[in-house]
Amino acid sequence: MNSGKPLLPPLQWDIIKTSLQSSRLLVAGFLLTTIAASGCTVAGPLLFSRAVARLASAPPLYTLSLLLLFAVTAALARCLQELKAVLSSRLEQDVRNLSSKKIMAALVSAEGSLFAQNNPSKISAMVESWHQSNKIYIQLYLMVLMGGVADVAFSFLAVGGAANWFVALFVVAYGALLVLITWKSNTVTKVYQAQAQASSNEGSNVLGNAIENIVSIRVFRAQPWIAALYDRQTAATRRAWLTFYSIRLRYGALQATLLFVQYASILGLSLWLYDRSGEIGGLVMVSMILVQLNRPFELIGMSIRDIIVARGMTGPLQALLDAHAPAARPAMLKRTMPISGSITISISALSFRYERAASPLLSGITGEFKPGVINFVVGRSGAGKSTLMQLLLKMHHGYSGLVRVGSLDLATIDPEDYLAHVGYVPQEPMMMNLSIRENVLLGRPFSDADVFHALQCVHLADKVTSLRDGLGYRVGERGQLLSGGERQRLAIARALIARPRLLLLDEASSALDEQTERGIFDELRQLASDTTIIAITHRRGVISPHDYVLDLSWSASARASHVLA
Repeated sequence: MNSGKPLLPPLQWDIIKTSLQSSRLLVAGFLLTTIAASGCTVAGPLLFSRAVARLASAPPLYTLSLLLLFAVTAALARCLQELKAVLSSRLEQDVRNLSSKKIMAALVSAEGSLFAQNNPSKISAMVESWHQSNKIYIQLYLMVLMGGVADVAFSFLAVGGAANWFVALFVVAYGALLVLITWKSNTVTKVYQAQAQASSNEGSNVLGNAIENIVSIRVFRAQPWIAALYDRQTAATRRAWLTFYSIRLRYGALQATLLFVQYASILGLSLWLYDRSGEIGGLVMVSMILVQLNRPFELIGMSIRDIIVARGMTGPLQALLDAHAPAARPAMLKRTMPISGSITISISALSFRYERAASPLLSGITGEFKPGVINFVVGRSGAGKSTLMQLLLKMHHGYSGLVRVGSLDLATIDPEDYLAHVGYVPQEPMMMNLSIRENVLLGRPFSDADVFHALQCVHLADKVTSLRDGLGYRVGERGQLLSGGERQRLAIARALIARPRLLLLDEASSALDEQTERGIFDELRQLASDTTIIAITHRRGVISPHDYVLDLSWSASARASHVLA
């Protein structure tokens, strides 16, 4: 493994460390259970070997007592192993819950370009791989580190004390060689494992694109094409994993050969010692406990392999978060918005591109958005209208030029404080399979009266009142139980309920008929004195003579104007 690279990514280390610290009692219980289970597992062979050794000379009741104790320790060991599994699963669930919370926070705060370049299915696959990696590390910590140390200690003392110390040392030497071979195999296979993991993620990306565009695929009869594309990707993934596992199998064969040599040598040595001493109990005990002593070393070897796998599972998501992490800014630059009053947004020579080599999405944009009117952004498809919205939402930071909010540079305003004053309605409104009330509130502390007032502003209150469950009506997955226009109006109500000082509408009325759209914009004009409203639209009919228009299709010197009657 690369010594220059930390074993765990920073985010994963923080998650696991926090989980272990908050679950100290659970970990302590697991440790005590592990010690008891290891003691019972080793005590069983000792009792059985003693019963066999005294079979000819001891009273039958004594032998029966030892055999019954052997059965009790075997049953107790099994019960304790099950308890270990339950405690381990409980800790894994705690880690998973915290991990989901932390990853969600990291994704929410990431640059918006992350979601422009990666679809939800690919990100979900990366997150699930991350959870699997956490599970591996927790099992290594509990089962291998704690359980392995206890098993080695008890088994080594049992073999050395009851049979022969040379035999015990021989097993330890085997274990060390097994660990060395496993370490070597991992240094060889980690590159192939990373390639296979990356190929798997690309397969998830293709599948995600297919699901998101399933209607178009059906309409254009593109099923054979998308199936062939996915088959090519899965074939590449299969080849990568086959290469990885074929190399692993070669080292597995070497380890199996080593195990045969160990068993043959130790059992042969034990027979020789038995011929000299005539003590059959030691031979029986060594035979029974040999697997018990080998197991911890095999677990250590497997853990080295699993660490490589676990690192590969977290690598893609950590790299994604690192590549799209929000730019760190000095605390002194995190200014707050003015407490009250309307705001003016001014942009000057604004340009943006996702990557240096990419074509600019915005180039030299200049304009000013004021309260009192509706500020419309128009232009041909691809002119950068939605990109401008994303910049005003602080979703991207790598732009050139200047954006001023009142007298403040947008780049210096604390994002949380800024967004608390912003309302936003996307072209494709996000709806969760929850009630109308919950979809409007999104966890914010407003009353039902506030919800109805917002619904009235978008001409949706009568519709909600007519529903049997009213505000409690569930809208279905992605809001499919509502029409497209109703979803857009619900999204506008969600933005209006907080009475934002800046309202951004990204073609928020594209699914509405002209009469409803005109009525909603008339309602919005009543709010414009206190709210700066910026709206993207393709429908010039909603623009009044007094509205401000920024046309991104025009030349840089003639973009901003007022539409004349």
